[in-house]
Amino acid sequence: MDVFSIVDPGAWQGGLMMFNCWNSPWYKLLDPAKFERHVDRVQSLDLEVVASCHSPVIRRSQIDQAFSLIRQVPRAAVPDQPCQTDLEAL
Repeated sequence: MDVFSIVDPGAWQGGLMMFNCWNSPWYKLLDPAKFERHVDRVQSLDLEVVASCHSPVIRRSQIDQAFSLIRQVPRAAVPDQPCQTDLEAL
């Protein structure tokens, strides 16, 4: 079973970007070149499966796509987090 059998591809991509930025607000301070080198090192591990607290399990067929998205984090423009009035409206 892959991530797209559980979650719509667009929702997964948007969620991966949004939650990586929301959960790590310091992402705006990242040096893009240093971050890129770090991502290169991790991607070179040739992973088969990635388990995450904020995503369904990512299998080999989506890992390259996940790394591509993660590489965009230092330049990401993410919507504001919901505030109390948003939560009350739900």
